[in-house]
Amino acid sequence: MAARTVSGRVKAKARGRQVSVAQAAKKPRSRVSAETEDVFSEFPQQEAKAPLVRFRRASVIKLVILSIIVVIVVGFISYNRGFFVLATVNGQPIDRLTFIRETERLAGKRTMETLILKTLINQEAQKKNISVTQKEIDEKIKEIEKQYKEQGQDLTAVLSSQGLSKGDIADFVKQDLLMEKLVKQDIKVTGKEVEDYIAKNTSSLPQDKTQEEIKKEVLGMLTSSKVDEKKQALIAQLQKNAKIVNYTPYILPF
Repeated sequence: MAARTVSGRVKAKARGRQVSVAQAAKKPRSRVSAETEDVFSEFPQQEAKAPLVRFRRASVIKLVILSIIVVIVVGFISYNRGFFVLATVNGQPIDRLTFIRETERLAGKRTMETLILKTLINQEAQKKNISVTQKEIDEKIKEIEKQYKEQGQDLTAVLSSQGLSKGDIADFVKQDLLMEKLVKQDIKVTGKEVEDYIAKNTSSLPQDKTQEEIKKEVLGMLTSSKVDEKKQALIAQLQKNAKIVNYTPYILPF
């Protein structure tokens, strides 16, 4: 009898504990815990919205940058219209690309040969430490002016008729002087050569000059002749020994 009573008490206590646990489970959550959970529940929504906001901001920035670029390009083209369009004929434009293509077609090969020769001369002059000063260039131009004047012509007018100026021929004069220095050191004209020339060409020489003046002119003429011969020989030698590779055709491919 006592055993049954103890067993009944144990079961009653067990049932009481189960009821307490169940009641505790049914109790409402505290206000603080509920608010905390609500706050944390908002974060996934904010995270979902954040990428969309960033994407919209990036799109706006890109649009602004693109607009600025368009404005700059349009402004540049408008301000520098002459850079792209060289002329108009009855409203039809002649653009720079067409001009360049036609120029290359007509003078591309000759221009390329000139540039190659100029490069070869400069390289050879550098090897031999030969240079030309601005003073030498100016003096040579004055000498050319004098020669034209003696022939009754004006150098400035002659150049102008060809669309050139003295400044335009300065580079040609420089190249000529470099060539002259490269070959002139090996050139010698003897007195016998001068006398022989005078003897063979007496009738064609000026009669109003002294013998010394004639000898000086003949010496200069013979020297110039030998310089020209040496120049041609040097050009042929430089071109023969050079490694020249043309990577593109003279005519633009478009």
